[in-house]
Amino acid sequence: MPMKVTWTKDDRYITPSYDGRYILEETAKKSMVRSVLYISDVQRNDSGLFMCHVSNMYGNSTGIFQVVVQETPSAPSGVRIENSTGRSLTVTWRKPFDGHSAITHYSVEYASDVSDTWQEISVPSPQTFVIIHGLTPATIYKVRVFAENTVGKSNYSTISTAETEEEAPGAPPLNVQTTATGPNSVKVSWEPPEEQFWNGRIKGYYIRYTIVTSPETSMYKTVEINDKKEMETHVTNLQRSTKYAVSVQAFNGKGSGPLSESVLIETLADVPPTSPLLDLTSSTSHTLTISWKDRQRFDSPVTEYILYQREEHHDWVKTTLRSQETSYIARGLKCGSRYQFYIVSVNSVGRSEPSEFLTGRTDGAAPLSPSKNDFIFSDTTSARLNLFTWQSGGCPIESFSIKLRRKPLSHWRTIKERVLSSQSQYTIQNLSPGTWYDLQVTAYSSAGATEAQYEFQTLNITYEEGPVLEVLTTPPRPEESELTLPFLLDVTIIVPVITSVVIIIIIIVVGCVLCNKRSFHHSSSSEGSRNSQFKSRRAAETMVLKEIEAPPNHGCMSTGISSDDGTQRSSSSSQSRPISSVVPSASVLLPGDDEGHPYATPYDTVHEHHLGDPGTSAVRTLTRGFRDKRGDNLYISRQQCRPDRLYEALKPTFLPPPIPLEPPGDEMFLYARDT
Repeated sequence: MPMKVTWTKDDRYITPSYDGRYILEETAKKSMVRSVLYISDVQRNDSGLFMCHVSNMYGNSTGIFQVVVQETPSAPSGVRIENSTGRSLTVTWRKPFDGHSAITHYSVEYASDVSDTWQEISVPSPQTFVIIHGLTPATIYKVRVFAENTVGKSNYSTISTAETEEEAPGAPPLNVQTTATGPNSVKVSWEPPEEQFWNGRIKGYYIRYTIVTSPETSMYKTVEINDKKEMETHVTNLQRSTKYAVSVQAFNGKGSGPLSESVLIETLADVPPTSPLLDLTSSTSHTLTISWKDRQRFDSPVTEYILYQREEHHDWVKTTLRSQETSYIARGLKCGSRYQFYIVSVNSVGRSEPSEFLTGRTDGAAPLSPSKNDFIFSDTTSARLNLFTWQSGGCPIESFSIKLRRKPLSHWRTIKERVLSSQSQYTIQNLSPGTWYDLQVTAYSSAGATEAQYEFQTLNITYEEGPVLEVLTTPPRPEESELTLPFLLDVTIIVPVITSVVIIIIIIVVGCVLCNKRSFHHSSSSEGSRNSQFKSRRAAETMVLKEIEAPPNHGCMSTGISSDDGTQRSSSSSQSRPISSVVPSASVLLPGDDEGHPYATPYDTVHEHHLGDPGTSAVRTLTRGFRDKRGDNLYISRQQCRPDRLYEALKPTFLPPPIPLEPPGDEMFLYARDT
């Protein structure tokens, strides 16, 4: 009978779309069916309860399989350093996922921050902490952990770092030395302990000194080093001609280390001499004369002087002088150079401290540059430099260096790195005709170096022998000298030229558009007003204001001169007068036949109305002093007839333009006067 086989995992049916890694293979025979489930690339989540269900018409059967996928553990997490001392660290961590196989043990690895060599400690499971011993104080350590089971090792945990605490120094200072500097003082010097025994940062040293005949009494002097590199000090207030045992010990923030071995020293019965006073007496170009004198004399006379001298930034040279000498001439020195001196006195007791440094300079100065006219002579393709025109400044010139650049370039080209002073002239070849150049010449001597810059122009190629005329007295500006470069390759020429041309074209186009627009507006206004010009002239001969009543059908007042387009143009004064004062007549001067202004006449009579007294009127006269080509009058206002206003005053809608001192061209302006 046919049988049906199905598989489930955790109560979910396994089908071809369940997971691409799950493959079902089924083989049917006469009396049985063979079904196999293959899982490729096994993962942790493949663990679970698998069931195989078989059924036919007579019944069913189920096989149950518990599948556990074993793998290496996960990396331990939460690695921390709980406690630290100068020699140990306590490390803890959390148990990771065991990979379905019990963790057998953990491995803890540690190393100092300056080392790549890891040391390992094995910790049995289930312990999740360890104490690492045998560490070095004041050292930073890095720690990591991994777990292991029967399958294998986990990955490493994240690295944690910690620093062990300081401890007192573990070794004494080295090479302790003492020197008696007087009957009451001793100089002590030493070297630090080996760095591996510092156990932290050394803050200073204790100097222990004890009288040999009284060892029960010891005294200490504290020396803090900070950033001091020289390990030495002077112990004072000692007894004359007395033996002392001196030892040194280092200390840090945790305490002091062991004492060094004692060094015996006896203070002096007398004192060594004091350091002399040095003075510069005289100088020449190759010698310096110095003198000195003792500050103070003691019982033990000076037996000799030791003079140290050096050229600045060079090594010291020692010269021993007799005690009777009080001056010294340093010979064979370099001209114009600086030298340093100090001196030490010696007697039977010892040496004095070094004197203060004395700095002197031999005579002579750096070279002096010549004028351009004396130094440079140029033709079309070369320039001759007269090196002999340089002045020595007292010290012989040793050599010259020459650099050149073509204007307006910024990069210097070295023509000759070293030209000996024995060469009196030097010629620069292969120059371009009619071109400006910058020249830099440096002269060297033992007293120093002098750098001079010049600018010159080569002659044009059409130059002929004859009187030399200096046509161009000043160098061209950079933009002018750039014209010597190839025009099509010089961006600094092309960009400004193109920009200027574009701007000029834009200005010309905008100007033409504005002029055409203004001409069109003026011609339209003039043509529209010619029809009313004759009526305006007649109306302007004599105008006397009458009391005007509102037309019964409009209910509004009309004054002034009206144009065909319904716009009232009127000239009004800035002050209103009572309308009751009436000017009986006004003289009118009519313009000529060539008058081009449609609204303004030489004398335009304007009516003004006052709202407070409608029964009076006044007349104002405007005098036109120049021809006016503008298409409007001084004031323009529009009125609409309103039945509720019988009288309406004409008011300016904008202020008149100011009268210029000198009217440009044939412009015409209006001047107002009272009549």
